[in-house]
Amino acid sequence: PQSDKGKGSRDSVLKQKSYISSEKKLKTDRSPSDDEEDAYGLHSNSLVRFTRSLCYAIVSQSEVLCYSLVVINQIINGSLLSLPLPLMVFMWGCLSVPRPTKTFWISVITYTEVIVIAKYIFNFRWVWKDVGSIPGWFPRFIGVEESVSLQYYFDLALLLVLFFHRFMLKTLGLWDLEVDFIKPKSKEASVDGTLSSPMISKEETVSRPGLRKRKVPTPPQSSPSLKEDEEKCEDTSEDADDIGEGDTVFQVLEASASFSETVTRIFRPIEVFFQRILHPDFRIARDLYSPMFFCDFINFFIVVFGYNSFGSGNSTASITTYFEENRVPILFLLMLLAQFLCILIDRALYLRKNIKGRLIFHVIIVVIIHLWLFIVLPSIADKQSSPFNNTPPKLWYIFKAIYLLLSAKQIKSGYPTRILGNCFAKKYSILNLYLFKGYTMIPFLYDMRLIMDWVWTDSSLNLEEWAIMEDMFKQLFERKCTLNFEAKFPEPEGLSRRRPPKYFHGGAYLLMIILAIWIPLVLFALGSTVGSSLNPVTASITIEFVGYQRLFKMSATGNQLMEINAKDWKALNQKFDDANAASFLTNYDQT
Repeated sequence: PQSDKGKGSRDSVLKQKSYISSEKKLKTDRSPSDDEEDAYGLHSNSLVRFTRSLCYAIVSQSEVLCYSLVVINQIINGSLLSLPLPLMVFMWGCLSVPRPTKTFWISVITYTEVIVIAKYIFNFRWVWKDVGSIPGWFPRFIGVEESVSLQYYFDLALLLVLFFHRFMLKTLGLWDLEVDFIKPKSKEASVDGTLSSPMISKEETVSRPGLRKRKVPTPPQSSPSLKEDEEKCEDTSEDADDIGEGDTVFQVLEASASFSETVTRIFRPIEVFFQRILHPDFRIARDLYSPMFFCDFINFFIVVFGYNSFGSGNSTASITTYFEENRVPILFLLMLLAQFLCILIDRALYLRKNIKGRLIFHVIIVVIIHLWLFIVLPSIADKQSSPFNNTPPKLWYIFKAIYLLLSAKQIKSGYPTRILGNCFAKKYSILNLYLFKGYTMIPFLYDMRLIMDWVWTDSSLNLEEWAIMEDMFKQLFERKCTLNFEAKFPEPEGLSRRRPPKYFHGGAYLLMIILAIWIPLVLFALGSTVGSSLNPVTASITIEFVGYQRLFKMSATGNQLMEINAKDWKALNQKFDDANAASFLTNYDQT
């Protein structure tokens, strides 16, 4: 035991010496400028260090910065000319594994330069002289309107950020780094990327990149004697015809082979792109459903409260106006149903862990959103003003862009093994407890999630048993949160609880119940706080005895009605001493 102890002490001493020597070597390899920079960063104030850290964070995420500028540029422009940029980002760049390729960044930079040049050319007046009379909204819809506005500055800012990201990739050595996508995973694959078989020779196969080798039928080998007999029996004219037919068939086969190779060469990168997405070499599973759901949840309420800002119907009327008129616009209903359907499909794909379905849904959503926002909606709305002049469509597109970026990240990362549970139940704090209780109190939301989890999860339980299991999880989570809170703030056992926690905990519940009971009565009692009083349009006075004809009747409308001021109203109340008259006047006020 002593020898083992001495050996362990010697090993620790050697490790310490090697660590000290490596540290000294690193210090000698560092330049004086690096030491000065570190010393300046350590001894500077908090604002300088925060600014430097923020710059480093932006530089490290320059790719996300480019995506953000593309989204903002599309919101500012909202034209058909800038539409391919977000489509390339959401359907190509975000889905590239492991990172966007050099071809993608060159395509985005080139197209941005084309946009800048096109807008510069169409700002000359001589371009519009030969065009003739065209609607004023058409150049704005295309994106070549003759004006100098904020759009051009955002195009230049986007181009500047793209070149900055290109510089960062070149600095890190990732600009010319290409991944070998064609290399097969199979052990039986040959080095050149084609499948080989020991039973088929090279002469009997046709090697085409990305396709399986197929066997070419070879003519049977005949003996020399048979060949001589056939040559003697055949005529020279028949030989010529056979040679001509053979050449024709060979040309047809050669043309079909060249055409198939051309088609393969064109569509092979697309096939490899999707194969790399669905079957990558490695994945780090992440669960991004919760932020995606919150983006859709926020967009749902943006559609509800900002429907009139999407350029549909009367822009001055709110959705409450339609409800007061007892009618619901068809487009408003379709937008809400589409948003709700997207939430349901998203949950189903999440529960089934279907990456292929998630990819197809992602592509469909990207195409439909951009066609609706930038082509269909401007055509049915007021052509004189863009829907993106209002705030709700901008917010809706920003949250949907965040959703699409998270969706692409989810597709590349894959789903974790265990996905059931609630995002509020990840921790056992008192805040998570109240958030979870608030979530369960939302009408129908908890029940819908329970039923969807049972429908799209492989389980031997029936619906009632699944509901019992969910209720057990709910009770256990709440109990564990309570125990965790009691462990952090212990109370002596066997003694009465302290009054401040009781007032804080029980008083909050008691106050909520009291407010739920009495607030409606208070609101109805204070009539002035609910709406505003309307001036009467017609007034009539009738004097009669019961059982006899009326003695006097008078009516007044319009300008014949006079408003009474506060002084006259007070004098009128003081003239009547009778209790019935005073009670009658209390039902009215001066307004």
